[in-house]
Amino acid sequence: MSSYYLNSPLEIKNALQSIQNDVSIQSLMVCVTDKSRSAVASLIDDLNSLQLPFFGGIFPEIIFENKRQQEGVLIITLDYEVDNYIVKLDDEAEIGNQIEHICDTIQPNANTTWVYVDCFSSNKTVFIESLYQNLGYTFTYVGGGAGSLSFEQIPSVFNNSGIYKNAAILAFATTNLSLGVAHGWSPISEKLKVTKAKGNNIISIDWKPAVDVYTAIVEQHSNSKFEEQGFFELAKSYPLGMVKVGGDIIVRDPIMIQDDELVIVDKVNEGEFVQILNGDMNSLLSGAKNAKLLAHGTSNNKNVFCIDCISRVLYMNDDFQDEIDIIKGNQTLNGVLTIGEIANNSQTFLEIFNKTTVVITW
Repeated sequence: MSSYYLNSPLEIKNALQSIQNDVSIQSLMVCVTDKSRSAVASLIDDLNSLQLPFFGGIFPEIIFENKRQQEGVLIITLDYEVDNYIVKLDDEAEIGNQIEHICDTIQPNANTTWVYVDCFSSNKTVFIESLYQNLGYTFTYVGGGAGSLSFEQIPSVFNNSGIYKNAAILAFATTNLSLGVAHGWSPISEKLKVTKAKGNNIISIDWKPAVDVYTAIVEQHSNSKFEEQGFFELAKSYPLGMVKVGGDIIVRDPIMIQDDELVIVDKVNEGEFVQILNGDMNSLLSGAKNAKLLAHGTSNNKNVFCIDCISRVLYMNDDFQDEIDIIKGNQTLNGVLTIGEIANNSQTFLEIFNKTTVVITW
């Protein structure tokens, strides 16, 4: 694997020439920052001149060689063949049919899929559930939510055929990836039942207005007031955690109050039990270390890539470099900062995570 950071027409030209001269490269993963998204249309044309399959998305930020970048393009070269497909998410009833058709055409020995999805698609959960139902636990899945922190829904995933809005991209390969998933957030409340929810909005918890329940617990624990700090500033330290069988906690990120309802980045089902979580720099960095150890295991994998949540960056600010340094160890780290993370490890149900670190090695 090699990586390229491009932030000018000359850098793009030089990188494409270098890629064209390397016969070991069979496909490309391309990650574009939101601030550079205007370059995607011409970039797709340039990349198609290589006659290689490529796939990717637009993300709030990228990581290139151990440094965050808010502008530019990251290209990761892959030495294995990738078959990629666009899944359109406009019609919920058609999502399963599209995935069934795709699964009938992929390589017989494919065991891995990269998954990038429009983070603001209302049918994102349906897509993930249908994908898992068709492929099952024997596949390794890894990816994240593409999109803009402006919360405006934009065309955010692309491949050789173009760029798409309200869509997902699946890139299938026969390769072995090692994953580590961890977050570092811990419960500070009892288990609470989501008694009314609609889409990404939680309306009531324990038969009380969700906003009132969440606000009371957070303000008491933090000794702060939402009206003084602003909702997002205080809420970024207090995500929700869905309690799963076996005690695993899947983090959900509250982003705003809208019409007296608690708006979450990803769906929480009615009837689900949640806890309010909290963490600090030490616990989050411990989570990153755990994800790194899980991904490396006893292997000597040379390539390290991370899919990390942009809200961890918003929490840590400049100290996020400490997380990068932990994940990279003695190697060079590249990655994307996403709005929601997608992963499993061929042993657990496929999940969409928030505020979580996913480390990939190969």
